Amino acid sequence: MRALAAAVVLMLVSCATPRPPEPAAPPVASVGSWPATAMDASVPSRPAATMDAPVGSAAAAATAGSLDPEARFDDPFMDNLVGEWKVTMRGPGEVGENTLQAQWVLHHQFLELHLKDVANPPQYEALVHIGYSHADKKYVAHWCDTFGGKLSAVGYGQRSGDSIEFRFEYPDGPFFNTFSWDAQRRRWSFRMESTKKNGERVLFAEDTLTRP
Repeated sequence: MRALAAAVVLMLVSCATPRPPEPAAPPVASVGSWPATAMDASVPSRPAATMDAPVGSAAAAATAGSLDPEARFDDPFMDNLVGEWKVTMRGPGEVGENTLQAQWVLHHQFLELHLKDVANPPQYEALVHIGYSHADKKYVAHWCDTFGGKLSAVGYGQRSGDSIEFRFEYPDGPFFNTFSWDAQRRRWSFRMESTKKNGERVLFAEDTLTRP
């Protein structure tokens, strides 16, 4: 069974107390267009208030010395995911409550999502690192969890409006996880879909993220 699908099943049957929130990363200066891999160092700066695309910070990388001048990954859209979240998972006939914490890591090149069920100790836990490939103009999500290396996965996606659809390839077909931001309600949803042999997509489960 796919790691993401198995993870949802396990998390839906767990319960306990969410851990306290961790501090979000401090605000930073931004330049150019959003990061995680090498970019052209000549990208001009622009005011943070006008940015709606990923941005690389040359100043931060220059201070680090050996890092590429555009190594830093700043994305005002993904900034909306930083912080502590209560996750309500809805699967076929079941509802579960879980937690998610998001923070910038690795010189601000990845947004780390720490997801776990609310059992004590957790039965399921995952670390998801989201970056951006400038060469491919795609977001990349590295999904690692308690199912181990064999079922770990890398998904790619592109932003369309206020959504990013990540596609994870598996031997028995792709698995989709679409991150959508509701700016009016200030909440996220993660819609997970599996695929049939004929390519038809089927809803597997959906997470709704709200502030605790």
